[in-house]
Amino acid sequence: MKVLVCLSGGVESSALVQYGVRNNFLVECIHATWDNKTKYEHFQAKKIAEHYGVPYSNIIMNCEEFNTKEDRQNMPIKDLARWGAAVLLTAPVVNYNQVWFGSFLGESPPGAKAPAGAELIMQSVDCQSEVCSPLYQMKKIDQWKMLDDEVKQLVTSCNNIRDELTLAQGPCGYCEKCKEWELHKIVRDA
Repeated sequence: MKVLVCLSGGVESSALVQYGVRNNFLVECIHATWDNKTKYEHFQAKKIAEHYGVPYSNIIMNCEEFNTKEDRQNMPIKDLARWGAAVLLTAPVVNYNQVWFGSFLGESPPGAKAPAGAELIMQSVDCQSEVCSPLYQMKKIDQWKMLDDEVKQLVTSCNNIRDELTLAQGPCGYCEKCKEWELHKIVRDA
C-alpha cells in the first residue's frame, strides 16, 4: 500500500514514517514550508526521510506577506490549513492509498482518525485517498520512545530553532512546541 506522510519533522510525523517503513508500506513524505518557522523544520524533515530511505518533497508556500498583514500579526497561524493545502497539491497527482498525518492520544477528539471533512475535500479534487493517523491512539511520549536514536536527534523540538546556531543553543523553553514537550514529559536526551 502506498502512503503519503505529512512529515513536519516533529515526533508524531517522524513516528509515522518509521511505522510505515517497518511495516512494509511504500512511504513517501511531503513537507510544507510556509515561513521562517518551518524553513528549518524542512531541513530536519529531509534528514529524517533520508534516514529511512524514503522519497521526500517540499512544497514551498510564499505566504509571508499574508502572515504579516496588520490585522493578522497578533493572531496564531493555523498550521493545519497549510498542511491541507500541501496535501491537496500532492496527493491527487499520485493517488496514494492513504495520506497520514501526525496525531497523538488526547490531541484529537476521541475516535477522530482524521481532520473533519478531509476526505470530502480530497474527493472534491477526484482523489480517493483515505486520510488517517494510524498512531493517533498512542501517547506522544510513546511515539517518541519508538523512534531510532538518530532520528530523536533530528526531531524538531522548538519553534525558535531556525538554524545551526540556535540549534546549538538548544530549545528556548517558552514557545508552544517547548511547552508541549514539557507537558508530555519528553526530553532531548531520553
